[in-house]
Amino acid sequence: MLGFARSDSSAPSRTNELQGGRLSIDARIRERLLTCFHAPAFRRVTWRFRQGTLELAGTVPSFYLKQLLQSLLQRIETVERITNDVDVVYPVGLVNRRSG
Repeated sequence: MLGFARSDSSAPSRTNELQGGRLSIDARIRERLLTCFHAPAFRRVTWRFRQGTLELAGTVPSFYLKQLLQSLLQRIETVERITNDVDVVYPVGLVNRRSG
């Protein structure tokens, strides 16, 4: 099974637990990523969910995949905002990191 990194070191919040038979936010994120054809490209992506904001970090090999990642996750219930701090690292080793 493909694994995903996750950077949330805080204790699970109420929205990260199974409630009323609904999947946790982490389970829903993993499900979206694993069912995508490009799932292997997202294995270096981490996330943290706090108060309606999903913070993405890590690396992907193209700007297309960075945008696809955001598009896949923006329709998850309870996600009100996405902060996409994912860096694009091209396969040849060139890096285009966000500035600021």
